Parts: sequence; structure tokens; C-alpha cells
Amino acid sequence: SVPDGTPADTQEAIANEIERGMIEDGVSVIVIEVVFAKTQSFFMSMFNLLQAFLALGLAVGIAGLAVVTVRNVSERQHQIGILRALGFQRSMVVSSFLIELSWVSFLGILNGAVVGIGFHYALYDRFLREEGASFLMPWAEISMIVVGAYALTLLATVWPVLKAASIKPAEALRDVE
Repeated sequence: SVPDGTPADTQEAIANEIERGMIEDGVSVIVIEVVFAKTQSFFMSMFNLLQAFLALGLAVGIAGLAVVTVRNVSERQHQIGILRALGFQRSMVVSSFLIELSWVSFLGILNGAVVGIGFHYALYDRFLREEGASFLMPWAEISMIVVGAYALTLLATVWPVLKAASIKPAEALRDVE
């Protein structure tokens, strides 16, 4: 037992001294604070690994949305050309694609955020509630991820959307399949 506030390295030195002094008796000394810190470090690294996998999944989802948008533009060239011939301005084409992309991406992003919050609460309920811990949500981090994912989605799909807006009506109507 050491006074409160004793640094962990001092506690380790005292534990080593006690162990050396009582080695013949087979005494093993454990510094609980150090064991707890190592265990906590292990769990935090596992959570960071899980967070990295989730970030990778988000990146793959954004890339998938960009690929779907490229395909969507190429398959709807004739329709976009007809709309342009009827008087749709480039900004109207861009707006329609942005509304469509925003709807799809926000559904996916919010679905992921809700599932993440539910998982966080389930972990709290299962492991921390009985210990008397309070439920804390990293709202700033969640908001940053939602806004960042939406911004990255727009960035990933800007090229196909601008390509769709630049379709000339005469060319699109000439290429009837």
C-alpha cells in the first residue's frame, strides 16, 4: 500500500524492491494501477481498430456511391438530354442529382450513425451501467463524421454530376439506343 497520488513508476520500483526482498518466499507483487492501465490500453486499441474498420467501410460506401453515380449518368444520358432540350438549365440538372445523392447518402450516413449510437448504448448497458458509469456520447465526433461523410460524398460525386450537367441536348438525342 502506498499513499494516494504516488506515480506509477515509483509504485513499480517499490514492487520490484519488495519482490527482490522476498524472492525466497515466492512472493509476487502486482501494481494494480499498472495492470489496469495496460488492460485499458488494450481495450482502447481494440476500439481504435474497430473504429478504423468502420472508417474503411464508410470510405468503401462513399466510393460505391461515386461508382453508382457514374453509371447512373451514363445510363441516363438520353433522359438528361431530353430534359435539357425541354429547357432544363445545367444548374437544374446539378440540383436534381445533388438532391438525389443527398437523399441516398444521408439515409446511409444517418442509418450508420443510429446503429453506432445503438451499439454504443448496448456496450454501456452491458458493461458499464452496473459499475455506476454515466452514459456519454461523443456528439461532436459523431457530428463531425456525419458532416465529413456528406462532404466526402459530394466530393466523390462532383465529377459525374458535372459531366451530367454538361451533356448537350443534340448529342444525347442523336445517340438513341
